[in-house]
Amino acid sequence: MGRSQILSNPVLNRRIVPIAKEMSYLKAIEVVAELARQFRAEDKEAARLPSNTFHDDILVLSKEWQKIKVYPEEVIRGISSFEDAMKVFLDSPEYSFYPIAEGWAREAFMCPGKDGVFRRGHDIVDSLAEQLGWRSVIFPASLVPEEAIGRKGIGLFVDPLNIESNDNRIVILANSITTTIVRGISEGYGKVDPKTRMPLQVSEEQLESLPFNQKRYFFQHTSQTIGFLSRSIRLDSGRMIIPRHPDMKRQVTFTEAIRNSH
Repeated sequence: MGRSQILSNPVLNRRIVPIAKEMSYLKAIEVVAELARQFRAEDKEAARLPSNTFHDDILVLSKEWQKIKVYPEEVIRGISSFEDAMKVFLDSPEYSFYPIAEGWAREAFMCPGKDGVFRRGHDIVDSLAEQLGWRSVIFPASLVPEEAIGRKGIGLFVDPLNIESNDNRIVILANSITTTIVRGISEGYGKVDPKTRMPLQVSEEQLESLPFNQKRYFFQHTSQTIGFLSRSIRLDSGRMIIPRHPDMKRQVTFTEAIRNSH
């Protein structure tokens, strides 16, 4: 049986493992946690979706991203279960099974909208979801850091560990998250923030002088939004970060520690 060409991070000694089927964000969380339980994974990261940073390491900051070959569509169409995916994954060493369209990262990003600000005492509500008739996505006012309130050019990069949902709304719960304030988020191309891998605003001259792997692109709406992040090799060679509503279906991957490189 041939070896797979799944790309590994040489620093973290980890890799991304595929699940072929597309799922909503919340379903993806459940499936990845169940797989970790079945395989008795001791690594906490294995029970979660890959971080935006790890996706970025694989797609952009590693030279190995250039080797990515996605599976032909006729192969993908024949996959209907996790077992099918693993068979293709193991029997096709010439391909690297990375999300063909988009794959979920685990973080969400919150923007107050163009020229907008986060207001004290107000929940952050995804206005786009309301406009389109989707379930509301809410980040409670109590979780918004004080230093992010009332300031323009601020975004919140959130790693949610606990999410509550019902038929009408999706809420990121208190005391279960890591929140990073991103100042000067770019509306389009910007310089990569080393901590979150989101793009930061720089002058046109600075942007032009940046090397390829230091530029990122983020699609930001004009109104207040909460988007769960997704990445793909096919989106601007991996440099584009797309915010999606969690009920949308995207491909699922999870991280795995590499125990034996031989």
